[in-house]
Formats: sequence, C-alpha cells, structure tokens
Amino acid sequence: MNKLNIHLCILGNHELDYPRNQAVIQTLKSLGVQTHLCHSRTPFPIQHFILLYKYIKCFKKVNAIWVTEGGHRLVPFLKIFSTLTGKKIIFDPFTSRYNTRIEDRKLYKKYSFQSFICKWQDWSSTHMADILVFDTKQHQAYFYKKYNLNKKYGIFPLGTPNPIQHTSKPISQNKKKFQVLFYGNYIPLQGIDILIEAAKILKEKPICFKLIGKGQTFQHIKQLIKKHKLTHVTQLPPQPFHSIQKEILQADLCMGIFDKGIKAQMVVPNKVVQVAALGTPLVSGETPALKTFFTSKKNIYMVEPGNSQALAQTILYVFNHPKESQIIGLNGQKIYQSFFSPTALSHSMENILHML
Repeated sequence: MNKLNIHLCILGNHELDYPRNQAVIQTLKSLGVQTHLCHSRTPFPIQHFILLYKYIKCFKKVNAIWVTEGGHRLVPFLKIFSTLTGKKIIFDPFTSRYNTRIEDRKLYKKYSFQSFICKWQDWSSTHMADILVFDTKQHQAYFYKKYNLNKKYGIFPLGTPNPIQHTSKPISQNKKKFQVLFYGNYIPLQGIDILIEAAKILKEKPICFKLIGKGQTFQHIKQLIKKHKLTHVTQLPPQPFHSIQKEILQADLCMGIFDKGIKAQMVVPNKVVQVAALGTPLVSGETPALKTFFTSKKNIYMVEPGNSQALAQTILYVFNHPKESQIIGLNGQKIYQSFFSPTALSHSMENILHML
C-alpha cells in the first residue's frame, strides 16, 4: 500500500478518542497512508469555516477527503470545494441520524421539523459523497434502501485501534462472587430495562450486577432498581477504557444490547468487540448484524431481543456452566482476531482505498 502513496485529509468534528475514529486513523497509518487531520469541535456554523480553512491549507497534498462519523452536515458543505479541488469524498456515516434520533431514541416526533432535518442530513451526505463506508452490511442495506443509493461502498467493521492483551483466567468457582457486567450509555438501544428485569428474576441467586455508565435512561433505571429493591445491582459512573478493561477481565459474564428496535438489528456494538477481544463470555440480543460474525453457544450467547426471561435463563446457565462458558469466551476471541483485530481491519481498509 505504500506504493500507492496515498494522502488523506481526515476531516470532521468527531471525538478523537472514540474507538471508531481511532481504529480508522490507526489502520490508515498502519498501511502507510499519510493522514492530514482537519478537526474542530467548535459550535456550528463557525466549525464549518474552521474546517474549510484547514482543508484549504492541505488540499494540494491529499488524494481525497475522509469525512469521519457524525459528519453528515459537513459533506454537502464540502462538496463544492471538493469538486473544485478535484478530490473525492469518502464518508463514514456510521449511523443514520434519522434512525438514531427518531426511530431509536425517539427524541423527536416522526413528522416533526427535526425529523425532516435528520432525513435531509442522511440523504444529502450519502448522495453527495463519492464513496461510503459502513460498519455492517445491515447498515449499508438500510441506507441504500431508504435513500435509494447506488454508488461505491466499503465495509469497515468496528474494531479496536490497538491489539488488546488478554490475560487468561478461569470463570469464578466461588459462586458468591459471580459478577455480571454492563457498561455503556444509558440509551434505548442498550435495553437496560430488560437487564434490570432479568436481575429481578435472579434476585434470590448469588449473582451480582454492575452497571457502568450514564445517559438518557439513567434515572429511570435507578428508580427501577430502588422500586424492586435490587440490592445486588450496583450503578457506577462512566470510566475510561483502561478501567473498563480491568472490569471486563474480572467479570464472569458481560452484557451486550437487548433492545428489539431497528437500530439494534444493524449494529455490532463497540462493547461486543472489546469483550470478545478479552475473551470474557458475553450475552447479547440475537440480531442479523451479530449473526454475520458470531454463532450463539459457540463463541457468544444470544437471546431473543426484549426477552428478559430468556436473558435471565442464559445468565443462570453461564452461572451453572463455568468451564463451558470460558471456552465460549475464548472462542469469541478467535472471532475478534478474524474480523475486528488491527490485522483484519487492515484488509478491510485496503479494499476501500483501492476504490480511489
């Protein structure tokens, strides 16, 4: 790939430490691609002009512009300048604005002005980009059907920006310390209410639940825990990933997502990749996106989305079958190596770069 002598402008308002962005940039660098970062977190519309100024300073050096996740409203703004400078736009929408805000989180009504804006941002950004990048085939299919797209695209799965070292440990044989771990944002996608209902069912079992994070449904979940007197459930504030990594290794079982909405069907969450990398057993809702990579009871546990009874039964099964579950966790690590590791991501990125 060095022979291609590719220079990319990485442009956006993204979070620099978000795993998706770290994985993209580090994978590009591992392939010898020269990256020129044009980044700003200043408020709209000043942000657009700062980014444009940075792009103008480097456009002669680059072959194309990679607009990072969340940059939906940047693509139409950049299109005229990319055309004038002869540079293609590669856009990684990562998620649909409409699907996330309207269909999943239900922040606005379906026929509201905000709903129209979200659809416009999805449509305009994907139609005006030259090449699109998605994390799953299901996300690609959603965009192409909903917005009638017909253009080049590549699949760049979620992954970890650096290799994660796994320290092997047996599942706890002391059942008084059996630890179930959830971490992530408190949003409908996670289906934390399903997890709490499962915890309620298992209230009399020697199983404790640790929830790390905060967000939209935090207070609602807190009230449920108090209402049902779930003293075996602990809520903790968000933590940096190096702390989360220790929690994953100490856990006997980690939780994925359990919502049954449209968005859940299309994603492989960051946490699934991170937990698989560390070889800890994981249970998540069965979805088309997850089944693309994983097989239930072979390298992961899957349950019917939205079914708290099924989740409780699976947690109890892992509790009662520690050796089998350890093997499943380690098999999940093999899936990570095959599809989500830095080496696997390099192959996916090469296919995208060959479209330029």
